[in-house]
Amino acid sequence: MIPCQNECSAQKTTLLQLSILLGALVIFGVSAPAAELPSVEATTLFTLPEGAIVPNNTYTPIWHVQGKTYAVWLDRDWRPMLTSIDEATGTSTVVPLDPKPDYKARQDGHHYFSMGIDKKGYLHVTGDMHNYSFKYSATIPRYDRKHIMYWKSNKPYSLTDGFSFVGGDKDKVMPGTGWTYGGFYADNNRELYYVSRVRANLGGHKTGEMGLGLYRYDAESERWSAIGGEGEHVRGDDVEYYPVAIWENGGTPWYQAYMAGLCFDLQNRMHLACTLNANPRIPGSFVLIYGCSEDGGKTWMKADGSPIAGLPMRCAAGANQGDILIRNDRPGLTGQYFDNPNLEGEPVLERLDEKIDFKWNRASGDPGIKSPSYSVRWGGNLTVPARGPHTFKVVATGGQMRMRVDVDRKFPIWKPMPIAEKWSSSSSVAVKSNGYSYYRFVLEFQRDDKAADASISLRVVGPDQKEAVVAPEDLQPLKVQLGSFTAVCADRRGNPGVLYSIHDTRPVLIRYFDEASRRWNERDIPHGGWGRQKALLGSTGHIYFESNSLARISEFSEAKEEFRHRLGGLFCGDAYGLRTTGVYRGFAGTRGKRASVVRIRLLDK
Repeated sequence: MIPCQNECSAQKTTLLQLSILLGALVIFGVSAPAAELPSVEATTLFTLPEGAIVPNNTYTPIWHVQGKTYAVWLDRDWRPMLTSIDEATGTSTVVPLDPKPDYKARQDGHHYFSMGIDKKGYLHVTGDMHNYSFKYSATIPRYDRKHIMYWKSNKPYSLTDGFSFVGGDKDKVMPGTGWTYGGFYADNNRELYYVSRVRANLGGHKTGEMGLGLYRYDAESERWSAIGGEGEHVRGDDVEYYPVAIWENGGTPWYQAYMAGLCFDLQNRMHLACTLNANPRIPGSFVLIYGCSEDGGKTWMKADGSPIAGLPMRCAAGANQGDILIRNDRPGLTGQYFDNPNLEGEPVLERLDEKIDFKWNRASGDPGIKSPSYSVRWGGNLTVPARGPHTFKVVATGGQMRMRVDVDRKFPIWKPMPIAEKWSSSSSVAVKSNGYSYYRFVLEFQRDDKAADASISLRVVGPDQKEAVVAPEDLQPLKVQLGSFTAVCADRRGNPGVLYSIHDTRPVLIRYFDEASRRWNERDIPHGGWGRQKALLGSTGHIYFESNSLARISEFSEAKEEFRHRLGGLFCGDAYGLRTTGVYRGFAGTRGKRASVVRIRLLDK
């Protein structure tokens, strides 16, 4: 038993087969022989008090440096606390970030905390920020309307010597404003970096207002510098602009995303990925963008080595365009065309149809469809940017149709939405929009091979009673909503993989760069897991996934090895520590309930 303070407990299990402790190894559902399993040593380093709150994987609250593990968390009253655990002696120390008990963070998911440790050992802490400080400032006057909510330890590697608030000193903080989702990262030389969604300009709540900030810390001068450049001066030259690493003149006035992941590979190359809303007319659309730097952010390139001319990285075509992994910001509906009348089997054609207003003769309009009695399924979202009552109508000839509009929003995009309506030649659905509302939508059409001609049209009647074909900008493809979470990792040779989700809490996908084909591929992570899953690179070049399980692979292109962890979810793993020591340290348990800081060693035979 390890002696600890403040309700700390230690539990250790050594050399148990993972088939017993963490569950059977699964390679896409096929059990591997037990002899191939490594052994595990799992230790609970510190148990948080009842009601303590820990962040999600957007933040970086756990670090391991020089034999100590550090964590930042919130007590049940949302007061920020710090813990250091000396793994050699088993002792732990817990202190409040601010010794005055009146300071408590705002109680929502934007106001968690991150921590970083620079190469001289000073601890840096940020948190309690949602568009700080222009929108949501602090809960007490001494932190109100400062540059950033940012503290630094008074002495290296020390919690007991206290922290100083440096967020009000413009010379000691990152050059920016509008902080949200900030996180610290370190390269292999322990150079400290910071990533956050920030304001790109002070031109008000309009498209192109936000961007992704990337900053590097100089431990000698104790100063931060921005890695990036100013976006286009879309709000005029009289407005103040900030340097950002990624920017696009897109989004809506109320949401522009910029959720990013940053990592360093074994060769110390920097990999940066981000989701952003690049189309101001499509509220739910996102682009997934990637860039790599071999020199700490001075120059950038795509995964295949082609250059990115400069920063900010853009989605728009041009010299600064980043690696566009997924682009769902183009309007229209996803059309799946079947070479039979009953929507059976796999579609022979899938394409983006910008509007549904077709007139066909006996041909289908595409040479890929041979049968005269074909069928089509369109799916996606219908957007209603204006307030008031709207009616969607479909009229078909030369066949029959049926549609469903999820007026009550019972079917998010990750769930199947069956159509119970009967086949007919026309249908209509009324909705009442609050402005920028969007509704899940499915439309199916069966072509009658006996009819000489066929047609189908999706139309809308607005509050002014005028009827028109639904415009392309009011249609979103089937998988347009990527959600805001992004994580990035690289294999032992530096080939990147980016994790994203169709929605923030749904199964995660991997888009990885295949070295052989020199292109990006996509694959599913087999288990459900949390939407905010991370991938971490170990010191031996293995890639670890954390979620409701701990998983390990050698390369993104290989079959996945999955380990189930009986302690519950694993999250907020220390990327720097795993990359330098080969040992996983993170939170285990359930966010919002009692959790622990755990250490897991995988011991290969």
